[in-house]
Amino acid sequence: MRLLWSFLEENQRAEILKELHDILMEVDTSKEKRVKVIHDFQDVIQFTEPEGKTSRRAIAALFSIAAGDEVLRSWLDAQQYTFSDWPVAEAETVSQVVNENQENFKGIISRSRFIKNRLPVPEVEPDATNKEDNQDET
Repeated sequence: MRLLWSFLEENQRAEILKELHDILMEVDTSKEKRVKVIHDFQDVIQFTEPEGKTSRRAIAALFSIAAGDEVLRSWLDAQQYTFSDWPVAEAETVSQVVNENQENFKGIISRSRFIKNRLPVPEVEPDATNKEDNQDET
């Protein structure tokens, strides 16, 4: 496949990338086929936000299967998302997966205020060596 890709002209590649992106966004296309597209073209295909509140369900669904797939996780983590433009249920699905797998989605966490605002705030443990300064005033 990649050998054929290298023989294509730039305008042909651009057209094929549009078609592949459409496949990524199609809910009716199996997850396996969408993952295959990412595996085969991870270095050249990028997620592009659709206009308005268009469904991102097909992309959101990929997050739920990314745990066991390093290529998919890396690709998803490297993309640019505007989660505030996503339908709420889809954005919350991604937020939950990222929250549960923070070590795998450091790029998204570092770039997305939407995701950062939904991460749990780590509890600060009081300094056991200075109990007097850690007491609430009574």
